[in-house]
Amino acid sequence: MRGSGLALPGVTVTAMSPALQVPSVTAVTDERGEYRITPLPIGVYSIEYTLSGLTTVKRDEVRLTVGFTAKLDISLKV
Repeated sequence: MRGSGLALPGVTVTAMSPALQVPSVTAVTDERGEYRITPLPIGVYSIEYTLSGLTTVKRDEVRLTVGFTAKLDISLKV
């Protein structure tokens, strides 16, 4: 997670998909702006990034397949 080119700790990352047995799963970015949501079943996901004071960003149609690790670089703006 980046904001003005800097790592953003504390961003809430929410993954939503019909493939999940629950409505959504969440993680929070660490001091390096990194996060991991694992394991996720194969499927199509919407990923939402939120941090108070910054715009919310949503990525739709993120497809996870067998053996695939998704790396999403997102920038949040004021």
